Amino acid sequence: MAVSLVSALPTIHPVYDPLIVALQDAGDPASARTGQSQVEVQLEIEDVLNSDSWRLIGEYLNPYNYDTDEAQVNLNQALIGALDHFIPDLTSSGKQAITGIIKRYRLKARDVVDGEAQGSFATLGPALAWLAGNPYPQIGTDLLDGKAYLLLSSRSLARRLHPNETISLQVLPVVSGTPTLRIKANFTDGTDQTDTTALSAATALVPFYVNVTLPSYVKAVRSLEIDFTGLTGTAEKLIYWMIQKPSPYFRQLFYCNSLGGLDHLALTGKCEEINQPISELFEAQEYPPTNAQRGNSRAFNQRAVDSLVLRTGYMSEDELRSLRDLTLRNEVYIQEGNALRKLILNNSQWRVKTDGDFLHALEVTARYAWEERAYGR
Repeated sequence: MAVSLVSALPTIHPVYDPLIVALQDAGDPASARTGQSQVEVQLEIEDVLNSDSWRLIGEYLNPYNYDTDEAQVNLNQALIGALDHFIPDLTSSGKQAITGIIKRYRLKARDVVDGEAQGSFATLGPALAWLAGNPYPQIGTDLLDGKAYLLLSSRSLARRLHPNETISLQVLPVVSGTPTLRIKANFTDGTDQTDTTALSAATALVPFYVNVTLPSYVKAVRSLEIDFTGLTGTAEKLIYWMIQKPSPYFRQLFYCNSLGGLDHLALTGKCEEINQPISELFEAQEYPPTNAQRGNSRAFNQRAVDSLVLRTGYMSEDELRSLRDLTLRNEVYIQEGNALRKLILNNSQWRVKTDGDFLHALEVTARYAWEERAYGR
C-alpha cells in the first residue's frame, strides 16, 4: 500500500505557525514489519501559482512511531524559505496581482525499510502556504474564518492619516467575486460623501493590491472609511483619522508584516540624516621619513553608510503596539518619490508603554541597505 496523510493538508496554512503532518501506510503498518521503517518525504513548491511546475525545496527521512504506526514531518521552516514579500509598484492603478506570499506546495512520500525504498513516491496535496502567522497564544487560529477578505495589515484598523500619505492596500480575498473599493469621507461639518471604484474580478486566496487615489474633497475631512464590497462574508474596514494640524515634517515608511503584506506608516516627527565614513589605514615604513605633505599612512577601501533617525510623532497606544511588527520582520523601505529604498533597522529594543503615560511615539535608527562607494551632485 502507498503512504498517505493521516489528515488532509489544510487548504491554506500560515507558515510562521508550525505545520506538522502525519503519514501512515494503512495497508502495511510499520509495527507489523520486521525491519526498521522510515518515511521518505520530498517537499515541492510551485513558484508560479497554478503552473503545475514544481521545485524541490526539502527532503526528509523520519522514523515511524510503532505505537501509532505514524511518522511525522515538520514542513513550515522549509516553506518560509520558499516564500517572499511582495513590493508593490506605487505608480500602478487598478487591482494588481501579488506574487510570492502564497504558493502551492505538495508532498511526495514512500516507505523505506532497512534502507531500501519501498516502491515509488505517492503524490500528496497540493495545498497553499501563506507567509503569515499568529502570535504565540493564538497559534492555530483561523485568520480567514467568516471573512469576505483579509486586509494584509497588522496595524490597528483605526489609524491616523497624514494629508501627504500614500495609501496602498494589500488584500487577500477569501471568496471569489468582483470587489468594489468604497471610500466614505466624513467631513468636519457633519456631512459625508461616498465614492466607489469598480475593480476587476478577484479569485479566492489569490492576493492583490490597490493604490488608493483619494477624491478631491472641497470640505475639510475628519475621517475616511475604506472597505471593499461585492465579496460574501464579513468585510474589514479601515478608519483613517485625518491629522488636522500636520507637522511640517513628513516621511513615509513601508514595512513587511506578519500577514505577508506591506504596511505603510507616516513619520511626522523630526527625522535626522547621518553619514558615517568607513575606511582602513595602512601605515608604511617610517624610515627614511617622507615629507609632511605625503606622510606615511594611507587610507584605503573607503566607503560610507548613510543612516537615519526616524520618529513617528505621537500616535495612539494601539497604533504604537502594532508597530512591533516593524522591528520583528525588519523588512523596511523609505519612500522617495514613487520609489522605495531598503532600510535595515538597528534598534535592539524600544519602549512600548509606560504606565501613566498618555503620549505615545516611536524612535528607531536605520541605515540604508547598501554602502556608498561614490557620491554625485
